[in-house]
Amino acid sequence: MRKFLILILFLLVSCAHQGKLSKVCFEGDTYFNYQNKLTFKIDDLGGPVKCICENCERNFAKNMDIETKELVDSALTWLKPLDIGNAQKNWDLASYKFKIHMSRKEWANKQRTQFRVLGKIKSRRPFTAYIRGSRAAVSFNADYEQESHARDTVHMVKESGNWKGIAFITR
Repeated sequence: MRKFLILILFLLVSCAHQGKLSKVCFEGDTYFNYQNKLTFKIDDLGGPVKCICENCERNFAKNMDIETKELVDSALTWLKPLDIGNAQKNWDLASYKFKIHMSRKEWANKQRTQFRVLGKIKSRRPFTAYIRGSRAAVSFNADYEQESHARDTVHMVKESGNWKGIAFITR
């Protein structure tokens, strides 16, 4: 097995050296060709950027444990009103901590502006999730009418035993 991994790394480095490779999925992490060296990027939580290929999406969805599935389902439930243009309902379902920092009207205006640029959501697929105590984040690959290959990240907090949305970021 070790020889096999060394061979794969050698081939990847060879391809990267020739400038033929911009990124590659290796054991679920995305590696990038940077100045003819393979490297990986760090995400906002300090972990390697996870691969966003369809195979890794399927593997993530298939291998979710119960707690992660509950988190992903809660994030999708929280985003559902936004997806149909109802930012006020989304605000109603948000965490108490979210509501004390942003009014319903401010949130609705912000989302109206964002979705005017992106268009309506076409698809959203989870590809990674982190749970750290009562805080969590779920990242989705998303396709919008005006923007394909976007990354939606939902930050959640546990309140009264339920996951509630506290932040939504689209990149």
